[in-house]
Amino acid sequence: MNSENINLIIRLLEDYLSEYRELKNKYEDCEIKKQLFEQLELFFQQGFQYLNENKLFVPALLDAIYKDSAYDDLFYNSLRQVEVTNDMSSLTRFLKYVRVDKEENLKNGEIIKRQIDNRKSKVKKIMSDILSLKKGRPLMYDYNIKQILSYYETKGVISSKELILLNNELQYYNGSLTDKSVEYEIKKQRYEEIPNILNSGFELIQVDIHPKRRTVLNNNANRIINMINCIETTDELIELFNVNKDFYRDLNEFKYVINEVIKYYLDNILDYYELLLDSSIYQNAIVVDDAKEEYFKYLKFYLASRQYFNDLDEEYNIENENVNVEEDVSEEEVKEQKLLVFSHSSVDPLKSKLIADLKAIEPEKYEELYDLLERFIQGKTTRDEFKGLHAKENVRKGFSELRGDQVRIVLKHLKDNIYCVMGAFIKKASRDTKNYNEQRARVVTDISTKENEIREIELGKKTMEEVGRIVEENSRKGSR
Repeated sequence: MNSENINLIIRLLEDYLSEYRELKNKYEDCEIKKQLFEQLELFFQQGFQYLNENKLFVPALLDAIYKDSAYDDLFYNSLRQVEVTNDMSSLTRFLKYVRVDKEENLKNGEIIKRQIDNRKSKVKKIMSDILSLKKGRPLMYDYNIKQILSYYETKGVISSKELILLNNELQYYNGSLTDKSVEYEIKKQRYEEIPNILNSGFELIQVDIHPKRRTVLNNNANRIINMINCIETTDELIELFNVNKDFYRDLNEFKYVINEVIKYYLDNILDYYELLLDSSIYQNAIVVDDAKEEYFKYLKFYLASRQYFNDLDEEYNIENENVNVEEDVSEEEVKEQKLLVFSHSSVDPLKSKLIADLKAIEPEKYEELYDLLERFIQGKTTRDEFKGLHAKENVRKGFSELRGDQVRIVLKHLKDNIYCVMGAFIKKASRDTKNYNEQRARVVTDISTKENEIREIELGKKTMEEVGRIVEENSRKGSR
């Protein structure tokens, strides 16, 4: 038996699994773009006058969809041509171009969904096949593997000669094992239920980072993931994390990378979980035992990674382990009128984090929250209501909070009189490290260019209008 050929087969099967996961990621991206295109279409349907009045917001959606500022320029140029010449042709062409992309995105999403559905049955079998090959166990069937090898030969990943050699290896593989006078235990204890931790599900954490840094950080995460395949103990894993922790702009970027490693372990856990739920594998008790062994191995590393992730906030906590250590705020800072921008989703710039936070805040607190923001904008908050949050590491400096009875609104000073509203929460304990840390870990809104600054300030005004509308609606409901 040629171990190099067997290893190549295993690698191709693992590549097929990776392609399947990548397809699911692409489908998720298509769904996000679909929602953004739908929001964009609402602007288009209102006509030129409405587009012109809201011209600061359309580029925000274009940026989120295309990640290319050239589309902003095309849009603004089209609007200017209409204003100067009253000729709608340029704007019409631009809208048609975007709508074509919208339809193309829909078609791509449908195609990717079909590809995912077509691969589902193969993926379930692959997990069992990889385990058998790694453990030197006989394969129940090799037809599924041969189909995948043919797929990679068609793609040009392997040559026709390699395909013949690998198929021959598969035929020899089972024969070389079954011809040995080695008897495997026929009856094994059937698989018992997965621990209760699966019944409650695994918590999937989202860490916000700036979209422009996503590629770099994903590459770093993939580099670590490639290295952890050689790791045997959780102590080695923690050491690897520690070696890599100083190569990021801030704590949040490091947390993002660790979270990608957590997702890797979670993907593998769930793959083996789904395999163990497949009743057909119980015809082979050895495969069941192998799957359980791999499942618990990945579970061990997953739990260690999650604990490391959770401990990061404690390690980087603010002075005296007290998130409410306050910095002095000058009287001028309190009285000065302010401009607000809002932290928002990295995939949808029109959805502020504050609006999302309202879902977790009691409606009777809305008016207090809105009043704090309004008076802060006008420079009418008191020094007791506007407090700086002191921090011993640079990444958390520049934060402050607006304080009501229990309402807390976390702010980040950007420049001059411009502040970014990170979000809000209700403080229900004397120390609320978790909420403060989560707020400050959010992506700070980018106003590095004049265009971004103008746009985000206008979006901030729209967000304040939306909060005001929510407060008014809640007030009407309460008076019924």
